[in-house]
Parts: sequence; C-alpha cells; structure tokens
Amino acid sequence: MVDIELRQLRYFVAVADELHFSRAAARLRLDQPTLSRHVRRLEQGLGVKLFERTTRNVALTEAGRVFLQKARDVLEAAESAVSTVRDAAEGRTGMLRVGMMVQTAEPLRSAALNLFEERYPNVELKLTSYPFVDPSCGLEARGTDVAFVWLPIEHPQIETERLFDEPRYFIVADHHRLAGKSSIRREEVEDEPFFTWPESWGLSATTMSWGDFFQLQPKLDGTRRVSHVHVRDENEWLDSLVRGRAISTTPESMKTYYPWPGIRYIPAEGIDPVVAAIAWRRDEDNPFVRNFVQIVRDLRDAGAERPLPIAVG
Repeated sequence: MVDIELRQLRYFVAVADELHFSRAAARLRLDQPTLSRHVRRLEQGLGVKLFERTTRNVALTEAGRVFLQKARDVLEAAESAVSTVRDAAEGRTGMLRVGMMVQTAEPLRSAALNLFEERYPNVELKLTSYPFVDPSCGLEARGTDVAFVWLPIEHPQIETERLFDEPRYFIVADHHRLAGKSSIRREEVEDEPFFTWPESWGLSATTMSWGDFFQLQPKLDGTRRVSHVHVRDENEWLDSLVRGRAISTTPESMKTYYPWPGIRYIPAEGIDPVVAAIAWRRDEDNPFVRNFVQIVRDLRDAGAERPLPIAVG
C-alpha cells in the first residue's frame, strides 16, 4: 500500500492544471521549492514519473494523465465525505424516527413534519404510530428519537416539553346511564368500570402511571378501581366503549378523530386537562432531534395552535 496524503494530491492536481510550478505554487500559496519537494515525494511513493520537466516546459506523462482523473476522484470523494459527516453532525442528513399516538398534537405535528422536510430534505422522516400500551411512543425502548405524546410520561431519561392543553371528556356508550348529560363530574363515575392493564402484561411503570391518569386511578377515596376490561390500542378501546363494557376519559380532540357511532363525548368536570407535549431522550445528543424540537417550539410560539375540534352531535 502506498501512503499518499490528500495535500500531495491537491498539489499534483494544481501543477497538472497549470503545467507550471510557479503558477501552481502561487495558486496554493506555497513557495515553489516546497511544492516541487511534495510532488517529487509523491512520484517516489508511487514509483512513477508524473511530469516531464524541462527548463521551459512542464508536461504530464502518460502515467500522470491516467493518475490525474483518479486524483480528482479521490479529492472529490474526500470533500463529499467531510461534507456528509458535517451535515450529519449538524442534523442535515440521515434519519429521524418520530413516534406518535393516534393524532397527538395535530395540526402542529403535521406542520412541524412538513417544515422539517422542507428545511432538511436530506433527512428521512420515519413516522410510527404506537398503541396505548406504549405512551412514550417508542422512546422508552429507544425505537424512536422524538415523539408527540400526551402527558404524564414519567421516565428518568425522557425529557418532555408542553405544547398545549386539551380539556378532558368522558366517553360513554349511547345507552349508558350518563349518556344524556351535558357534562359529567368525577364524583358521578366513581363506581363505573374503566379500562385497566393486568400485571401479567409486564408493562413499564411509565405506562402504568400514564394509564392511571386517564382512567382516574385511584378513586377519590384512595382505593383502586377494579375492572377486567383490558385494551391495548384504540380499536379494542372503541369496541369496548361501544359495547358499554367500560367508560374512559380522553382529550377533547378525539371527538374529531374518532366520531364513532354508538359513543358520546361528554365534557368532564373536576379533572385536570390533558397536556400534549414533544418528548425526547435526555441521554442522547441527537442533532436531528434538536433541529426538530426547535421547529416545534417555533411553531408553538408563533401561535400554530390546534383548531377547535369539530363538534359531534
């Protein structure tokens, strides 16, 4: 293997372009003896003569002409490699994995994704939707880099930032005893079955605390609700709601995304709203994430608020 320095290739190409050592040295901002010395070392390393030199002329040898194109290719590849790694370090090329649940944080989410693609066309966006049993939307298992979530997400390595609040609603079946009410207080549902997750599923503490928030655990008297209605995703959840097997709380925006026949959305009284947030891992320094989160912040701060959900009759 011949040990060739990139600067030797640059010096060789400059002389080949100029066919004059003095002009090439001036172009490179070197003195002529230094340039001549590096070209001779290159020739010695290759074991071939690249230039024919006379007192008046400099010309490429046949070997020099063949080597010139290869030298240009190597220099271009090196520049491309440097540019690529710098782009990656600054979050301009690569892949960003984005997690979400249902339609969390719309339309801010879509606006952020579109703007990111516009600003960073060389970064591939991979969007994945997650079920209720993974409210971190892939962050806890490192399956995603950044995610749109509903709080609470209580994990020591997951950072969250609030985007906006959503009022909470109760969802009940059309034939439920509370279906005709204009609003429902928490006290009125203390004896109602909500959804639960069994310990046998082996879910994380992050998931269990998130489920407790939405299913109003524990009850006002401090005891745990007892229910045998278990759901993993929105399809199982909707099926159980329509059949009247349980009730649930949900963000207001679900009225828009799931105006499902057989269920009613009724405003909740006396319970905290849901917070839509952007989330990422504290223990990872990812430039794609930094750039994406900044876009989300800018859109939020510019007032890119979600529209009012469409009223469901």
